[in-house]
Amino acid sequence: MNQLDRSRLYATSRDFFEMHGSALMKLTVDAAIDVCLRAARHGLVVVRVEGGIWHAPGFEATVDCIWDGTEPPVDDSAAHRNNLEAAEFIARERFIHTAFVVTAPPISGWPHKSSAGRTQSAALLHLLSSIATQLNDAGHNYTAFFDVKVQARGEPRDPCEYVRAAFGRDAVVDATEATTGAVAIETIERSIIYAGWEGAGPSRDTLESEGFCLLVRQLIEEVSKVIAASEAVLVFHLGEGHPAYPVFWDFGFLFMLPDAVLVLIGSSSD
Repeated sequence: MNQLDRSRLYATSRDFFEMHGSALMKLTVDAAIDVCLRAARHGLVVVRVEGGIWHAPGFEATVDCIWDGTEPPVDDSAAHRNNLEAAEFIARERFIHTAFVVTAPPISGWPHKSSAGRTQSAALLHLLSSIATQLNDAGHNYTAFFDVKVQARGEPRDPCEYVRAAFGRDAVVDATEATTGAVAIETIERSIIYAGWEGAGPSRDTLESEGFCLLVRQLIEEVSKVIAASEAVLVFHLGEGHPAYPVFWDFGFLFMLPDAVLVLIGSSSD
């Protein structure tokens, strides 16, 4: 199978299905319509269509050309009706927009939502939410922010694409590079127990409390489990498009699980 080229405009639906082009492949108008018309036969439901301008090369997405469809799981009949609406949307836009990106997961449901990554992300998010609550409730000029996203893993795919898929197309990834699990754990723990200074920071009583220390230990245990199941760990830094406002510290990691990518981000601000 050929490798998907994200700098190319594809003109046939066959390429889309053979190369698993969902959410990545740029399609001509006719190819995008054909993908929608054939998707249900391939067991797919179109959940989003994004239109834009093709600059040969280069795709310029436009915020006024987005269509959202039915989320899976759905039956074959509902998927077919939904996909026809997607095709009709593209047909209406063809005189303004010259290229489209079609996102079409299986009608049975998003692959990552039944994976181990989904379970692990829920456990991490629960612990991080509890930690943030304790830090923020008693802190002074200090707000901690955490988020965990899970993305279905595609091969091959630029790691930056997972970050943008998690936090939006406006997210600017300054860099990604391989790191170790030990570095990830040390960075996360050091950030969470950051003591601050006289004018801003978390409560010392919170940081020293038995309950908070237990939460941190449980978090490190969960992160260790994710690392053990990961094929690789990457660190990334967000420039523009950060969902929070980092001031004192921030971190971002990609945990490359066999069938999913877990995206973890954290930061603190005043």
